[in-house]
Amino acid sequence: MATRARPDIPVVWMDSGYNTEATYRFADEVTRRLALNLVVYHPRRSRAHREALEGIAPGLEDPRHAAFTEEVKLEPFRRALREMAPRVWLTALRGEDTPERSRMQPVSLGDNGLLKVAPLLHWTAKDMYDYVQRFDLPNNFDYFDPTKVEAKRECGLHLAR
Repeated sequence: MATRARPDIPVVWMDSGYNTEATYRFADEVTRRLALNLVVYHPRRSRAHREALEGIAPGLEDPRHAAFTEEVKLEPFRRALREMAPRVWLTALRGEDTPERSRMQPVSLGDNGLLKVAPLLHWTAKDMYDYVQRFDLPNNFDYFDPTKVEAKRECGLHLAR
């Protein structure tokens, strides 16, 4: 949607290094097909480096999970905000994804002054499907976020700041 209005808009991807093969293929395809101005942020350590020292990603019950989430998702996100200094953050959040998101507003102002706009917040899965079909867009169903683990859980990016 955003690239139809501004083709060169920076699109930030927080690549934790833990994506599925399908997600990486999807990212490459959508970047190519839409000629995205993709800006990728990674954790400061690679997945291989992290796992060599600390083992596989900790589960939700593991006390190390919060530090893992901070390292692979939250710190790279804060770095992206610092380096790119956007005034507006467009996000594809949908309210039916989690209880927290269902209580969010489509437009909000963060403590940091960043205007967060979620134009799809009230869209249903059918709305998304129809949009993808209408514009012949690729879709990715094999997605896994090790910082969320569970489908209806937040990773921390969209919690009030």
